[in-house]
Amino acid sequence: MKKIFLVALALFSIAVLVFGAGDSERKAIARILYGKIRIVSVGEDFSVRKVDLGEDLRVRVVELGADRPGRWRFVDVGEDYKVRFVDLGEDIRVRFVDLGEGPR
Repeated sequence: MKKIFLVALALFSIAVLVFGAGDSERKAIARILYGKIRIVSVGEDFSVRKVDLGEDLRVRVVELGADRPGRWRFVDVGEDYKVRFVDLGEDIRVRFVDLGEGPR
């Protein structure tokens, strides 16, 4: 019985690492992720996967007014958050849009 529990716990831990954040955590990230965003390859605050369907956050890239969820202004310095785009193991899924930005 103890071995079964340990195997199940190990499989669950691997699934969390492979598939990323849980639903409630992604919703929380979607509410705070806005402002000046810097794209990095290491040292990220959040791992982000770009999708066409099933997004947690719709993102609109702006030059001014990145003051609410879903509005991102890309910068090289002075960022609010650092993100790394990934194909697997994301913290949040985003879809880039022209209108209708915000959490889903």
